[in-house]
Amino acid sequence: MKNYNFSKKALTRGSMLIELTIALALSAFTVSIVTLSLSTTYTSVERTTTLRAQLQTLVKSTQTIKNLILNETATTSWKNLSYSTPCLVAINAQVLHADTQTLMDYGDDCGGIPIQQSHSITFKEITVPNATSLDVLNDHVYVGALVSSTTEPSLYIFPKDISDTSQAIKIHLNQGIRAVDVTQSHMFIAATGTTTQFHIVDIAEPLSATSISKATLPGVSGSYPDAISIQYYRSRVYIGTHRTAGREFHIFDVENPSQPVWLGSREINHNINDITVDWPYAYLATSGNTKDVIILNVSNPSSILEVSSISFSGNEDSQKIIRAGDILYIGRKRSTLPQNPEFVMVDSSNPLSPTLITSAYFKSTITGFCILNSSIYASLTTARNHISKIDVATTSQVMSVPVKEYMQAPKDIDCEGTTITTLL
Repeated sequence: MKNYNFSKKALTRGSMLIELTIALALSAFTVSIVTLSLSTTYTSVERTTTLRAQLQTLVKSTQTIKNLILNETATTSWKNLSYSTPCLVAINAQVLHADTQTLMDYGDDCGGIPIQQSHSITFKEITVPNATSLDVLNDHVYVGALVSSTTEPSLYIFPKDISDTSQAIKIHLNQGIRAVDVTQSHMFIAATGTTTQFHIVDIAEPLSATSISKATLPGVSGSYPDAISIQYYRSRVYIGTHRTAGREFHIFDVENPSQPVWLGSREINHNINDITVDWPYAYLATSGNTKDVIILNVSNPSSILEVSSISFSGNEDSQKIIRAGDILYIGRKRSTLPQNPEFVMVDSSNPLSPTLITSAYFKSTITGFCILNSSIYASLTTARNHISKIDVATTSQVMSVPVKEYMQAPKDIDCEGTTITTLL
């Protein structure tokens, strides 16, 4: 799962700002930290374990520190940074922000460091039989797949610089995988089946990843009991199922990943195809014809409240959803009618009353989103299977600009550093 949520609330929760001075050697992405006794030279701000651990220790010990500013204090408003990753943000290709609290909220999965305009984007392709979803963190690619028998692996881990499936680490969970979300130490999995639809894998050492726990979604039964979407946020995991008998939306406490605790659920009466969370709200992309996006208040898991919803023209299912700043980006299934858009932008600054900003008809199903630097990219399936850069500079005329074409239909994408990884 790609995590791009951040908001102005992150700035108001605390008052202290710590300024760090950095020297950038852009050719090697080298960062020298000379403040807070972080004097070691690193090859990446986000991906360096030592620096990450120091930043997390700093935040845990001083809860008023919510935002670290690298290089210089920015005057750009937080809302205007709506296309950037939550943890590290480029402003005019020069200023970096590190919102360490958000980094921790999403388990370090923030989409990679911002890049300068002079650095070109690279593309990486991963092909796995019956694959459904991927997540990229620290140059490792994690892929979930469906299986036709328990003898087939359903989880594939591709170490850095490996894209050949034969060299991937393969794990048998005895169930198919519909969706994955990765944090620094654990992988959370939405699985198929009538039981144990939630799995947790320890990936602190990716080369020796181990399944450590699993749980059944209470009260879920019927013909389609699969978990199909998942999101980690602040030591909780949010899971969505196919429309079925029982409740489709579930929350687990994973403070102790070896013993997940079910906290509550809610009936949605639609497929929950994707989830993104920004406390205290969960935003659901659904199969509803009249409720394409449903917004829930999840502050009390024992009493989850629907606070609003928004509908779009046509009956095409909402497939993907991400939130950046106050904006929701929604990808839908392909439509045959121009009045039924597949790409939609929604202003969610007031979650109780979301409003449509703009939409576009691409004649394509959108299977994935990711945000790299100041641009949003989408994987689309049509007669031309491709990755497109979505140009939203002019909301009255949103454009899909293909940047990479494939013979196969892309199933999902993720961004990290300067690389867009595509699942084929």
